[in-house]
Amino acid sequence: MFRVLLTTGLLLPLASAHGSHRRAIRLEYTAPAVCPNKASFEGRLAARLGYNPVSEPATQLVTVAVQVRGELLDATFSLADFGGAQRGDRTFSGAATDCEGVLSGVALALAIALEPLLLTRGPTDAVPPGETHAAVPAQVPNISSASAAPSDVHLLVAVGARGAVGLLPTASAGPSVEVRLRIRSFSVAVDGDVLLAPTVDMAGGRVETSLVRAGVQLCGHVAFASLCARGTGGALAAGGAGFDNSRRGWQPVATFGPLLAARWRPLGGLFLQASLAIDVVLIRSAITLGAVELWNSPVVAGNAALLVGWQFW
Repeated sequence: MFRVLLTTGLLLPLASAHGSHRRAIRLEYTAPAVCPNKASFEGRLAARLGYNPVSEPATQLVTVAVQVRGELLDATFSLADFGGAQRGDRTFSGAATDCEGVLSGVALALAIALEPLLLTRGPTDAVPPGETHAAVPAQVPNISSASAAPSDVHLLVAVGARGAVGLLPTASAGPSVEVRLRIRSFSVAVDGDVLLAPTVDMAGGRVETSLVRAGVQLCGHVAFASLCARGTGGALAAGGAGFDNSRRGWQPVATFGPLLAARWRPLGGLFLQASLAIDVVLIRSAITLGAVELWNSPVVAGNAALLVGWQFW
């Protein structure tokens, strides 16, 4: 869920080579309301060390700051002496829905920075009377195990409605679905929609049209906004009534163009997404009656969608 294995190795130079005596630190902690509070973080740190290092007189200052960046969060901690010497700082990143897991990794890395002997100490080490000893494994646990998806990889599924102009003889709308795999600030998505247009009168008869298509998106993300290149392919179905020799037929349709989307997460993994897109029609379609062309698709069309979805990772 977050990167800790490489980071903990880098933290060892931050701490003193002597880990036999207890550390006394002053903790400054800031985090949004969705994260564990300061007392909870102190408890995690104490569980790793076997004692609570937050006490006075303190010899070192530890600062822990958590910031949310859209669907991600960063947890940074720094270690400094009161004399002004900066021991270093490290940042952990994870999903905004997993602040508790990210802070568990911060607590582990900070505990090792304060007490390097945690890497070799077993759970049977003696603890002074009157204090509870929290078992600390002899090795750094593999927090980023295969049982959890990496924090910078996300799977999102959404459903909703899409409306379009220019792809059919009249404005059209219908259901839409999207599946997206996001890696940090980039993503790839596949989508599909069915556009239905109302019956339109043409040349003394009635024409019904619909469009079924699938698409692929390649996107870049900044905060809540994303800009994508989207290509689609599908089939336009048209049928007539009131004409001589009326029949129903299919024609291929292909488009390519930019898509601009905004995503809002009101709660947990739930999100709302709105998008606007321009479709440059690469394979155009037409409706004809004998030798008479009743409608021809324009070169440029447009569509908009409103989706509701869930982020599974």
